[in-house]
Amino acid sequence: ELTFSVSGNSNVLVSIENGIATISPIADWNGSEILTFTATDPSGESVSQTVDFTVAPVVDIKADSTNVVEDTPTIINVLGNDTFEGDGKVVSLDTNNGPANGTVSVNPDGSVTYTPNDNYQGTDSFTYIVTSGGVSESTTVSVDVTPVNDAPVAKDDTAITDEDTPVTIDVLPNDNDIDDDKLSIQSASVPEAQGKVEIVDGKLVFTPAENFNGDAEITYTVTDGELTDEAKVTVTVNPVNDAPTIKVDAVESITEDAVSTDTVVA
Repeated sequence: ELTFSVSGNSNVLVSIENGIATISPIADWNGSEILTFTATDPSGESVSQTVDFTVAPVVDIKADSTNVVEDTPTIINVLGNDTFEGDGKVVSLDTNNGPANGTVSVNPDGSVTYTPNDNYQGTDSFTYIVTSGGVSESTTVSVDVTPVNDAPVAKDDTAITDEDTPVTIDVLPNDNDIDDDKLSIQSASVPEAQGKVEIVDGKLVFTPAENFNGDAEITYTVTDGELTDEAKVTVTVNPVNDAPTIKVDAVESITEDAVSTDTVVA
């Protein structure tokens, strides 16, 4: 009875039963191997023959696409739609084809985390590589970064006026909204002892309290219609010279040739 053996099989498994060889490539491998089969009879005589065995490649990796919310790191299961069979899959990134508008990193489980750049919205893409069975395949992940409303940024202001003189303050020009939303003043307040503040035609009108001078501090809130931010306006109220006044505590009447003494207050 003949016995059979095989050599040269690095990436394929070979079993021989009743003179029939069954060849199974390891998971995800493709390529060629030269197998040498040897038949030996009971006397020790043997004969060998080589076989050029080729495993044709199939595409195990598939392109991905996903939506990501602005400013939000997102985990993407890139292997979820791939068909790799091996347990030793290794995911890596193509550094020459990384995202232009964010960053990406590989997680221990083979997923990747994509983080868009601050306030970026729009499309992006990157290439990842899977190595399994000694073979590497690559494909592209397309990312659509959807926008969210960002809060406006209010900035402090200053103004100057004279005592007892109202002043109009346009606080919005130095405030901004990265989404270019139209901004408006939602509310404003000032300590009563310093004066009063009103919103008139999209601006602040501050009226100092009577005879108040010094620094008044207005707090105002700006809104984009949904989100808000707060800032302050410091109004320097310059003193002015007030005209003197005279008050006489006079009696209503005196008798002829009498003398009356009254108090005069300036």
